[in-house]
Amino acid sequence: MLATAWTEARGLQSLTEDKGVAAATADVGLARLQSVIADCPTLARLVDRIHIWYDYACMPQAPRTPDDDALFRQGLQSLVPIQLLGHTIVLLDETEDYLSRGWCTLEALVADAKAVSMELLIGSARKTARDGKAEHYFVTLLGDRPHIVWRAVLDTEVFRVQTEADCMERLGLKFTDPRDLPFIYQQLRNLAAPRKIHVDPQ
Repeated sequence: MLATAWTEARGLQSLTEDKGVAAATADVGLARLQSVIADCPTLARLVDRIHIWYDYACMPQAPRTPDDDALFRQGLQSLVPIQLLGHTIVLLDETEDYLSRGWCTLEALVADAKAVSMELLIGSARKTARDGKAEHYFVTLLGDRPHIVWRAVLDTEVFRVQTEADCMERLGLKFTDPRDLPFIYQQLRNLAAPRKIHVDPQ
C-alpha cells in the first residue's frame, strides 16, 4: 500500500512543487482537487484520515450569540493541544504583522517550543514575499522572539515591573478582542524557557 501511495504521490509532483499554492489559486470550488484525488484511490483513503483545523473557519466569529461565544471561549482552551497534536502551517504575508498579533505569536511560539513541525505558505503575491525574503525574516525573527517574550514575562512575574497588559504592549502584541489578553498571557507564561540559541551568521 505504501508503494502504491508513493507512486500516486509522485504523479502529483507538478501540482505540489509550490505546496499546491498555484493549483489552489486556479481551482475555485476545489473541483480539480476532487478529480485528482478520485484518480488516486490509495491517497484518497489516506486523505480521508486527515483532519484540518483552520482556526478562523472552525470557531464562531463575531458577531457571536451568547452560545457561540461560550463555544468560542471553550475552543480557545483547546488551541494549544490541537496544535501539539498536529502539523502547523502558517499562512504568512507580512512577518512583522504576523508576529505583532497575540494569537499568531502564541501559535508560532508553541510550535517552536514544542518542536511541532511547522511550515510556511506565503499568501502575498508581492515580489518581496515571492523571492524568499518573507520566510527568511520569519525564521530569523522567530529565533529571537521566544527570548524576548520570556524576558518580558520574567519582568512581569519575577521582577514585577509591569502588569500583564504592559507586558503585552511592550511586546507590541495586538488583540482584536481585549478579553483575549489574559488568556494569551497565561499561555505564553506557561511556555518553558527557550532552549535554542540564535546566532545570525551575518
